[in-house]
Parts: sequence; structure tokens; C-alpha cells
Amino acid sequence: MKQTGKLQATLLAMMLFAGAAVTSCSKQSGPDGTAPAPEKLSTVGAQTTTGPIVAAHRANNLLKVDEIIAAGIKSMEVDIFVGTRNNQPALLIGHEAATATGQSLEEYFANLHQKMPDFEFLWLDCKDLNSTANEQLFMATLNKMDSMYAIKSRVLVESRYIPYLVSFKQQSWLVSYYCNWQDVYGKTPKQQTKAMDAMYSDMITYGIDGISYDAAVNTPMKNYFTGKTVGTQPVKMYSWALARYYGEPDLANKLAVYSNLGVLLITFQSNNNS
Repeated sequence: MKQTGKLQATLLAMMLFAGAAVTSCSKQSGPDGTAPAPEKLSTVGAQTTTGPIVAAHRANNLLKVDEIIAAGIKSMEVDIFVGTRNNQPALLIGHEAATATGQSLEEYFANLHQKMPDFEFLWLDCKDLNSTANEQLFMATLNKMDSMYAIKSRVLVESRYIPYLVSFKQQSWLVSYYCNWQDVYGKTPKQQTKAMDAMYSDMITYGIDGISYDAAVNTPMKNYFTGKTVGTQPVKMYSWALARYYGEPDLANKLAVYSNLGVLLITFQSNNNS
């Protein structure tokens, strides 16, 4: 998988967005409702510190992608659902039809390749990877994109439906199980261990070595999964921390607590958040 020993901070992004308010994101807000929950990380700048790849959350809209690229950020997350085009199933950008941007995943990659062919990391939040037919559609599309742009080592395929990640893992895609992290949040240590035991059991059963969750539960997840393996592979952790945002004062130091992660999503403030 992608090397995770770097946490870059985009100084330009800090200059552009310092002082702005945190915007809403596709991931849920924190369970206590007081602030947006952490998101997935992306590249943060010319500085280099120890930690995960930091990525911009919810880079669905073309105008927002342009803003992210202009800020010097090279990692991002995008949402994908299964819709229709010309009466045929198609992978479209957005959470669902109501938030669709009008782009297909193929068009998204073509745009990204034109504007930032050397992107560092792209997290694919696959909303409908939940059936054999959809699995085949995702697989065919992603393999086509890999043949065109050599993306396999830089793309994460995430789904809450763990059985449908197996074929991607077998074909050497980076994969992550979007777990039910609410079973860990605010629970007793005994309840947390029971919930994480169940997650780990599913990961072993299906051979999936990546797990993603809200950063509100990073401490128990880190303590539990650090040192664990699936087969011969160490468990890889991915998270989102939406309370953190590009341009936030002392951002690099605030992100240092996430050193166990491969990738962390944070908020990129924009007027183009569809």
C-alpha cells in the first residue's frame, strides 16, 4: 500500500484558509453533536512531519477539486454511488442521486489525470459496493482506470460491506472496511473490546487488512489494532477528523496524535461542497 510515514502540511492552504469556519462534511459529525467529527487526512504542505497522509474530505465537486489542487494538496476523498447513464448502471460522483455532481467516476479520473496526474492518494468512499453486480461494475471501472492511469497503489477502496472488498484485495487494491465505529464510541472498555473483537474477526474471515472509522474512537482502535495482523499483513487504520481543517493554527502538531493512521481525512473549506 501507499507509504504512510509522511504528513505534509500545505502552507499555501493554511494561508488561503486560515481563520475560516469549519464546514459540514459527508461523514457524520461527532457523536456528542458539539463539533464535526474527524475526517480522512490529506497532504498539508511543504512541511514534512511524522504521521499519516492527510487528505481533503469530500472532493466531489469539480470546482472544489480545482481549489484543492490550487492549494497544493495532493490527496483527497471522493464519494461514489451506483446510478444510471443511458439506461445503463454507472459509477457516479456523489453520495446519492440527490447530491450527484453530474460526473461519472471515469470522467473524474480523466479530470484528475489532466490537472494532477501525480496525485498522492485518493480515498474512494464506495456507497453502493453491496452486491455482486455492483462489485463487478466497480471492479471493471477501476481496473480500466488503472490500465489508463496506473492508480492501484494510490487508491483506497472503502466499503461498509466487507464481503464485497475481497475480490479487490485479491487483485492487490488497497481496501478498508468502514466499520460500525459507533459500537466503540462512549462504551466501557469491556464493550469496546467485544465490538473490536467482532470487527477483527470479520477482517480475518474475509482477509481484509484495512479498517476505517471516526477519529473520535482512534485511541481505543489504535490500542487494539496496533500490532495485529490479517494473514501476514499488519492491520492498516484509516480515519476522518472533520473538526480539523486546512488553515487551522498549529495543524501539524494537532495531527501528530494520529501517527498510527495510514491516511486521515480533514476538512477543506470551500463554497463548493456538493
